[in-house]
Amino acid sequence: MPSNILFAHSAEKTAAQSTIIRKLSNGKSRTLAALHEYDRLIKSLYVLEYIDNKTLRHYVQQALNRGEAYHQLKRALPQLMVISSVVVTTTRFLSGMIALD
Repeated sequence: MPSNILFAHSAEKTAAQSTIIRKLSNGKSRTLAALHEYDRLIKSLYVLEYIDNKTLRHYVQQALNRGEAYHQLKRALPQLMVISSVVVTTTRFLSGMIALD
């Protein structure tokens, strides 16, 4: 099935997804090679936009910072739970000692 027909069937949803995948899975598919080149083109355009656009770089950095803050919090929570358990246990113990006096 030629690539233009394959895409037409895909757009019109007249071909099963399994058929499209099978056609693209052939290692010698010109359509697959074209899709890889298209992907490289899109990535290159994004990198150029990233380099040129300070606002985009700022938003990307903010998103990375949010992700890192989330992971730091996720790593810190077990430690905070242990500390809080120790504080509660110590408080109860000392309260009991004071009540005995």
